[in-house]
Formats: sequence, structure tokens, C-alpha cells
Amino acid sequence: MHTATKYDAAEFGKLWSSIKPNGGIGPGTLFHHAELAGWVDPRKQVAASKASQDAKDILNGRLFAEANRGRLLFIYETNDVLFFTPEGWIRAPDGEAVNAAKDVVAGITSEAAELLKKEPDSSKVNGLLKQAQYSSTTSAHLRR
Repeated sequence: MHTATKYDAAEFGKLWSSIKPNGGIGPGTLFHHAELAGWVDPRKQVAASKASQDAKDILNGRLFAEANRGRLLFIYETNDVLFFTPEGWIRAPDGEAVNAAKDVVAGITSEAAELLKKEPDSSKVNGLLKQAQYSSTTSAHLRR
């Protein structure tokens, strides 16, 4: 483990010595000054990472809905997935929704690969590749 480049042992010693048990500088003040000096609270990093994951999951959900609108229908109250046939809506075969989700992931990956060939320096490529990688990792946990 290493110390931050802005760390000054003498300044830290003065600050630490100034802590009084009955007031004055407390842990909150120390954390505040650490953040001012560039320290990042790992709890906040986890929250930002989770927000990023949520955004990716929402995008995957939207892509799934677009790809399967009029074909698959989830009934929340009964936890059933219905499949549309020429005769109407029927209960979907086991694994149909999972297979549809994996098809969406394959589409994201394919789109990322095509865009990488056409526009390797495009800023959109990086985002799409990250989405494809995240989606592929997530889809590996889907059960059939």
C-alpha cells in the first residue's frame, strides 16, 4: 500500500495532535480535510459504481423490450412469461426469456464489433464495448 502524493507526515502529526476528546476537531473534520486533499471515500465509489451498473441494466432492459415487444409478455402477478403465436398468447417454453436476453447480449456484442471495424476511434465504440462486456458477464449468470 502506498500513501497519497499529497501526504505530509508533519502536517498529519500536527492535525492528529490537535484532536481533543471533548470537542474541536473530530473524525468528520478529518474526513472533510482528507477529501479536500484528494482522498476519495470508497463508500462513495461503490455508490457511483452501482449507479453505473444500474444504468447498464436499464439499457439492457430497454433493448430487451424493443427486441421482444409483441413477442414476449411478462405477467407480474403470476410470474409467467407469455409467448405470442398466430393463435394468440401462450405460456412461453422454459428458458424462452433467458434465451431472448442472451440474444440481446449477442446483438450488443455484434454491434460493438461492427462499430469497432468501421469507427475504431469513435467515442461511441468505447461505451458500446463496455456495455457488451458488462452484458456478457451478466448473461453468464442467467439460467436456462
